[in-house]
Amino acid sequence: MTGTLPPALCQNMPNLSMIKLRGNQLTGPVDQLLNCTALTQLDISSNNFSGPLPSAANIWDWQRLEALDFSHNSFEGTIPDVLTALPVVGYLNAGHNRLTGTLHRSITLMQYLRHLALDHNQLTGHIDENIWFLPQLSVLDLSHNKLSGTISRVAGLSFGIQQIVLHNNSLVGSLPPNLGLLKDLTLLDIRQNPAMKSCGQGTTSSPTCSAEQLLPCFLKFGDALVPQTDGSNMSCPAILRRPRDEAVHACAGNGSAQLVSNCMDSV
Repeated sequence: MTGTLPPALCQNMPNLSMIKLRGNQLTGPVDQLLNCTALTQLDISSNNFSGPLPSAANIWDWQRLEALDFSHNSFEGTIPDVLTALPVVGYLNAGHNRLTGTLHRSITLMQYLRHLALDHNQLTGHIDENIWFLPQLSVLDLSHNKLSGTISRVAGLSFGIQQIVLHNNSLVGSLPPNLGLLKDLTLLDIRQNPAMKSCGQGTTSSPTCSAEQLLPCFLKFGDALVPQTDGSNMSCPAILRRPRDEAVHACAGNGSAQLVSNCMDSV
């Protein structure tokens, strides 16, 4: 399908609760969708929509909206504060667009947010540490942006998170040791952040690290080699979580031994 959205879309459809237009070649702005006040799900991904994301005052009429997918379009401009204030949104995907600006602190008001994907944009600035306190957050994908700064130590308090995807940014510093507290974490991807260090402070003139310095203190290399699945015919040592007592000892110098001990005691 091609063309633009009809100007009168939803004006005579008071009960329309779901719109799914994924995978077409629709173009133009999407402000017409603000007339759809009964929406619970909106998926307009993989089209050629452009212009800014909806930000008009009547966006507050989207009070029932739970899932919002703007991904794989050509939207540009900043993420409007009013969009992040929608009360019950649990899924927000605006990845693969041309969005700029910073990640506003207002996004941390989305108390029902479970899945946040803003990857493949041009976002800048730091990752606000308050994002780690979103109580329902399970997936955070901010990869392929221009984000800078460090990963806050409070990331280890985001106990329900399962996937942290931050690769291809300009992050600095090292991994917070208390990431070892995230018992539900299944994916941590921070590839291609060249200024991040696994060896504490380190220096670029001394790039060689010991095996113990290459991982956060709560992890270690095992003896077994695991074949890679990327066609490289390479094998790498398995990465294992240290047992409780060993992790407490290894992390003692990082100021996180008590946190690790408390975590292990609760398992």
